[in-house]
Amino acid sequence: MKLLIVSFLWVCFLFSKCLYANQGIMACSVHYPPFVIEKGDSLTGIIPEVLTIVFDKKLGIPITFRRWGSWKRCQKAVESGRFDIMMAAVHNDEREIYAVYTKVPIAEDPQSVFVWKGREFTFQEWNDLKGKRAGVRLGISLGKKFDSFLSENFPLRAHLPSRAQVYKMLELNRIDFTPDGFYPGFITVKELGYSDKIVALKNNIDSEFLFAPMSKKSKHIDSFNKYDELLEVLKADGVIDKVIEHHEKALLE
Repeated sequence: MKLLIVSFLWVCFLFSKCLYANQGIMACSVHYPPFVIEKGDSLTGIIPEVLTIVFDKKLGIPITFRRWGSWKRCQKAVESGRFDIMMAAVHNDEREIYAVYTKVPIAEDPQSVFVWKGREFTFQEWNDLKGKRAGVRLGISLGKKFDSFLSENFPLRAHLPSRAQVYKMLELNRIDFTPDGFYPGFITVKELGYSDKIVALKNNIDSEFLFAPMSKKSKHIDSFNKYDELLEVLKADGVIDKVIEHHEKALLE
């Protein structure tokens, strides 16, 4: 009887391992064009296209892209291992606790200050933002240094789940600015009907690099080293640059 139970448990273990392997990789993010573009229930864009090349075409591991609520919720899902990868993430200390970053980034993301048109102000350096009212999306990170600058100088900054809500706060004059990636900010301002009302100030905050780190609890964590190596090869061979150029060209059309 004991032998039968042990055999049964061993079969269940092997079945669960196979089931996990067949499930493929699950990657989450939010609408962050052109890096991640929401299309119905799925996600496309620069980073999903690069990850498809790496996992689906090179490693033979199916990969699925899904929006999972807010950006904050996506990060929590990766932290718990429910999702394997989060897309369009910059480096910060909190994420490095539960996720592994590749050596090379997938894309560069210049960061800008967005304001209501007619209420622009001089912005030459970060200190020019002091004394202003800031509004940010929940879970957003603009790099370690600027994140620290925001925390130290804007403890009462508004935290909102979506860009639509942040832009509404700008419209109602409840905040003076919102920091964001230039390209996704530029595109979503247009998508939400604010193209003649919300503008980016002339000078950028900085330029950050976007990664697609893998959860340390991912069932596919054993594939990380191959993922890391392949990404380096695709970067060196110019494949990633071609994907970026294709999406940038579509953005301008």
